[in-house]
Amino acid sequence: MKVPASYKFGYKVQDEEAGLDFGHEEEREGDEAKGRYYVLLPDGRTMIVTYVANNDGYQPVIMFEEPKNGGNGNGNGNGNGNGNGNGNGNGNGNGHKNGNGHRNGNGNGYSNGIY
Repeated sequence: MKVPASYKFGYKVQDEEAGLDFGHEEEREGDEAKGRYYVLLPDGRTMIVTYVANNDGYQPVIMFEEPKNGGNGNGNGNGNGNGNGNGNGNGNGNGHKNGNGHRNGNGNGYSNGIY
């Protein structure tokens, strides 16, 4: 006798300093799975996908949520090319890296965060 599939799972990753915010939840009963996942995008919006997957296939609904604070902020990206052969002074601070408007370049001229 085959037992129908049944499960629930979820996870969330949130690191404000690194600009990370994403997660996924899903539940399944028999041949149908329902779920939702989201990810904070580099422009400060959040993409949210809700879905049903069953015998009719994968049926996603995709939405975008604007930043809660309007995406404004300070971009401190003053990288110093420190003359060690690479001279990379690439500290671009666009000010909307993690939804609350902060993106800081560290001492070697690279900005923290996901691109």
